Amino acid sequence: VKVELGQGIAYVMLNRPDAGNVLNASMCAGLCDAICLLHQRKDIRCVVFSGEGKLFCGGSDPKFDGNFVLHKQPAKVERAVQQLRERAIQVGALKDSSASIGRLLQAKMWYAMATLPQFSIALVNGSTVGDGVGCV
Repeated sequence: VKVELGQGIAYVMLNRPDAGNVLNASMCAGLCDAICLLHQRKDIRCVVFSGEGKLFCGGSDPKFDGNFVLHKQPAKVERAVQQLRERAIQVGALKDSSASIGRLLQAKMWYAMATLPQFSIALVNGSTVGDGVGCV
């Protein structure tokens, strides 16, 4: 994911054109990072989402199981994820502690994207399918 900041405007580009801009762990992490950055930027008034290449977004990568984190994290991050998992079980968002928290984190990402304080534009070049529709 590439982020370019201009005067009052930000461009967020999905940048895996060779793979149809499908969403995998690194793309989702990049989107999360960009969205968190934009929530903090009061000087940005407009965000344009687009994709490199012929497709805007080809959905989720079939090899992606929803797990953003493929390696061990620092203890502070592990504790935060565990607390999130426990709260999700309490409210019924996850059925038990063995359930993947990745889909819950993805849902939180889509929510954060939908609630961006800036005016958002999806500059859709080509097709978008599946989870890619969430970017529109």
